[in-house]
Amino acid sequence: MQTRQIPVGNGRFEIEIAEWGDSDDYLLFLHGISGLHEDPVIVGLAQAGKHVIAPRHPGFGDESQTELDTIHDLVYVYLDLLDELGLDNLPIVGHSLGGMIAAELAATQPERFRSVSLISPMGFFHKENPTFDFFACTPSEMAAAFFLDPEGEAAQSAGDTGLRRLAQAGAESAEGEELIEIYVERSKTLATAAKYLWPLPDRGLKKRIHRISGPAQIVWGKQDKVVPIAYAQDFLDGIKGSTLTEIDNASHEILLEQPEAVLDALL
Repeated sequence: MQTRQIPVGNGRFEIEIAEWGDSDDYLLFLHGISGLHEDPVIVGLAQAGKHVIAPRHPGFGDESQTELDTIHDLVYVYLDLLDELGLDNLPIVGHSLGGMIAAELAATQPERFRSVSLISPMGFFHKENPTFDFFACTPSEMAAAFFLDPEGEAAQSAGDTGLRRLAQAGAESAEGEELIEIYVERSKTLATAAKYLWPLPDRGLKKRIHRISGPAQIVWGKQDKVVPIAYAQDFLDGIKGSTLTEIDNASHEILLEQPEAVLDALL
């Protein structure tokens, strides 16, 4: 993985991007509310020959971009980013919050993306079947919602499990320092995510989603407790010709719980 800062908006903003792979077959990856990490799906895409470009959403680990505080701000700054990088006709993949942003990007400039893959995306809200309120929950409640098995390997740095590991390892140990960094990053990401998702994740996507063209697939964990799989129907109804891949034994952190199944679907 390599990272670099890209100036956009006539130098007014800087967007940090991470890159995996060095081919000319570019893919834009937009991370979810847990932040940008080198997860197995991104690595697998690079190993399959993709040059993955993944911007870190403003405010996720970088508090300098306070002016960029709406979904529409992100859409246009990412279009500026693609212009600056000279990228066009590329696949776009988005998870969670990143799926919501990916859908908005593809609705704004549908001709720019040759395929659209949305993994457990946000963007809709139904009072009768609400999404999980992760702004008003304990760490253990969050872990139980985001992971099918909150005590499993994929959740070892989340919720009470991670707190117990921190207490056992000690704050001054290498593992303790890593866990502290994870918790600090998580608090920043939730504060940033609130700008885009609170109090409701509905920002009018339903009025624009029909503009998405080209092949589109929706990938969802069957046991998603953050955004229930019932929300997949909103995306299927909104995007003409889109398809749904349901993945068993996965909640919202599907990239960590079922990376091979997600990678197979994307490839």
